[in-house]
Amino acid sequence: MRPRVLLSGFFGRGNCGDEAILQVQYECFKDDFDVLISLDQHDAFDGFWNWYPYNECELINQSNLLCLEDSALTLMHVGGGGLPIGFNGGQVMAAAINRVPLAMTGVDIPSDAMRKNEALLLSYLSLFSCVASRTSASYGRLQQLGLAEAFPGLDWAFGLQSDDSGDQNAVGAILLVLRELGPEVLSPDYELQVVLLIEALQSTMGLEVVLLPFCPEDERFLASKLALGNYQVLRHWWNPRRIQRLVADAGLVVSVGRLHPLIMGANVGTPTIYIEPRASGLKDLAASKVRDFADALDFAYVDSISGGVELIKRGGVSRRAQGGAMQAVFKNQLENQISQLRALAAS
Repeated sequence: MRPRVLLSGFFGRGNCGDEAILQVQYECFKDDFDVLISLDQHDAFDGFWNWYPYNECELINQSNLLCLEDSALTLMHVGGGGLPIGFNGGQVMAAAINRVPLAMTGVDIPSDAMRKNEALLLSYLSLFSCVASRTSASYGRLQQLGLAEAFPGLDWAFGLQSDDSGDQNAVGAILLVLRELGPEVLSPDYELQVVLLIEALQSTMGLEVVLLPFCPEDERFLASKLALGNYQVLRHWWNPRRIQRLVADAGLVVSVGRLHPLIMGANVGTPTIYIEPRASGLKDLAASKVRDFADALDFAYVDSISGGVELIKRGGVSRRAQGGAMQAVFKNQLENQISQLRALAAS
């Protein structure tokens, strides 16, 4: 029997960013390890088991603690993405009790967690043999904690490969990603603001705007907005390789509230804009992780939809590729993250 690795994250939901993270992780281990995927199967998207790589792995429910007693299990990995501290804590504690090496990489260390209980945060993270944040800001917080196991990592989606085939409707278009959010965090005129944004993009840049949901919730969100019913929607959220190919074929990507379209844009050299949709007073914590990426990826960051409209109208949108100067740095950080995990799993 080959050694086994357990991957835990926000998987099986059809969130394109998290599915990209899983695919890259799986491909790092699959040649030398049997890969198990831990997920909340009760709340997962129906039929997820037919998607790659779930259809090639053993699937474990997060409530299953007995699986951590498997003597062939050589690593449990938690991450990446914006998981809350303590995600899947039951299996984490079971792994620690059974002396299964633990790792957490490609994640955020929120500043509010530092403020609330720094000692408890350090105690929890010390369960892990290696911890790698996905931004320099989060790594600075790990250094502040004095966590010896910490090192600068990267979002796993930077390792994603693109599909060979795309969708003709994306070629040269402006891809607009609208994150599903509740009415309590959106301004009352959100729908009107989005329509004005689309009109500004079309009139200023002369390109068709195509809507690109990044998860099933985004798709339902678009369907609930009557004023957006006349725009074309490309539905591929369960297939991150295909989505990245669409991003590669596009002329511009505008993400209203989602991070991973920006990472995919950096991967393939397509210019991107991030627009923060949350109403004033509700955006600081949610948007902080995006601001952490802004300088490194060299994308435009705008803190409101109305600000995005103004930026576009005054011609502030660049068509140059983003993040090119950082690609070598990203490659080295991801390779280091992978090599440390593989070494831990093989030890």
